[in-house]
Parts: sequence; structure tokens; C-alpha cells
Amino acid sequence: VNSKLLFWTSALSPHTRITVPIAPRSMAQREKASAASIAASLNSRPPGLTVSKQISLHSAAHPPSFYEAAAPGQHEQIASDRRKRTVDALFLLDATGSMKETIDTAKAKINEIATQIQRAEGYELRVGFVAYRDFDITSGLEVGPFTYDLNLFKEQLGRVKATSALYPNCKVDDPEDVFSGFVAAAHMDWRSSVRVIIHIGDAPCHGRAYHDLPADWDNFPDGDPQGRNSQELLRILRINNKVNLYQFLHLNNTTKKMVQRFKQEVNADLWFQEMNLRDFEFQGGFVKGVLDAVHSSIQLSTKGTL
Repeated sequence: VNSKLLFWTSALSPHTRITVPIAPRSMAQREKASAASIAASLNSRPPGLTVSKQISLHSAAHPPSFYEAAAPGQHEQIASDRRKRTVDALFLLDATGSMKETIDTAKAKINEIATQIQRAEGYELRVGFVAYRDFDITSGLEVGPFTYDLNLFKEQLGRVKATSALYPNCKVDDPEDVFSGFVAAAHMDWRSSVRVIIHIGDAPCHGRAYHDLPADWDNFPDGDPQGRNSQELLRILRINNKVNLYQFLHLNNTTKKMVQRFKQEVNADLWFQEMNLRDFEFQGGFVKGVLDAVHSSIQLSTKGTL
């Protein structure tokens, strides 16, 4: 059952941490606690912020049964070993009206990517998604918490529709509220040693610094109306959330300037990568990079440096 939760859209403090209850009696309880933690963090209101929109939070999945069967004293060791061989893959998806013609293709690509990573021998995959829209939609965000259940993930993602609302007088407003997607991503229950974001979008964020669209095509040409900035939000994802790899998949050229600015702000080409969605190579490109990151993380954790 989906529940509506208030979402506070603001840049997180560099010291913000999401607290997840440790070692519940069963893994099923742990997944439930994870979803509850996301809900609590999104409902907590920092001083001076105003409500921007609501989100739909999909229910968490039931985890693999071997954890359930383990003795209570083994849970901590199993959880530690699993983190070393698990990939957290978060899909950040533009779900605005302009995506109506391509959202099914984008969701099919997401399912392919998730399936390819899951097939990598010896590794487990936790998948989740954040679907963002624009400021003209009250319930503009949909969040699917991380889960091991790929079928559940695909089912939840399949319910995401490309929607938008018209501004007064049918005013054109092409840019989207990308930053709220970043904030929701930062609130996810990241656990694994390898953490990846795959971002698919067909429009830039608000602000002339991020696009070359006509001046009257952006209702917020001076930038995010909440005062957030991309450099701080990306820093939070990279440093606070310890995301290892950020991959942007272009659907057209309108997102090029935005991505170039993102890359300049993080100053880490290996961390922030880009590619056209139609040119995306699974085995030879992105998936190989993810698995290389898994190997490196396992080696570092074995040496006690993680």
C-alpha cells in the first residue's frame, strides 16, 4: 500500500546522516525499518523550510530467506559479508510529461541494466529508484526503496507514469526539478560498499547556467526557487552518501550543458560519466565499470581500509 508523505526539498547539511535501526530480529523487519527510516527522514522539517511537494513511497521488499534462517548471532557477520559483495544501484528518472514518448524505453533500459548487474556471478544487487518531476506537480516524487527483489522493483517502476501539469496560460516551462531528485537520492538507505546512480533525463534543471533554452521557457531562470545548488547536492551524494559512480544517460542535447556543469563542479571525470541512452553498452561499458568497482571495494575492505 502506498503512503503519502510530506517531502522537504532543501539541500542537506554536510553533516546530515540518516539513521537506520541496526539488527532487527529478522531481515524482513530490517527492510520494514529501512522504509520507515526513509519516511521519518523525509518528514523531519529543518528550521526555515517550507513544504514543496509530496512523495509516494513504495513498500519495501522481502529479503532473501537465508538471512531469516541464520542464528541471531550470525546476522552481523552475514550483513558485513553481504555489503562487500553487493551493489546498490539507484535509478534517477525524469518522469515529466515530456518523457511520455520515451519513458517506456527508459524503463526497459533500466530493467536491462539491473538484470545485467544481477547476473554477474558472485554479486548481489539492491535496486531502487527516484522518479522526479517539476514544481507544478504536488506529488512530484515517487520513491522505490532499495530491495533485493528485482521483480518487485520492476513492478513498482512499471507503475511510474510520465505526468506534468500546465502553468497558468499554458506557459512553456521545459526545465525540471532535478534537485529534488538529488535530495531524495541522498535520503535513500545506502548500505553496500559499491553505490551507483544511473540518471536518465530529457530536460535540464532550472537556471540559465544549466541550459541554452529560450529565456521565456524557464519559469525559474535564476535557478532553483528553494535556493539549492548542484555543487553542494552532488558533494553530499559523493562524500556523505559515498556514491562510487554517477552515470548520466542523455536522451537529447538539451541536457549537455547541465551535465558539463555538474562534471566541472565535482571535478572528477571518473566519478561522473555520461553517455547517450541509445549508445549505452552493457557488457563492455557501464556494467564492467560497476563490477570493477565491486572488486576494488572488496580488496579495500579486506585490507581494512573501508
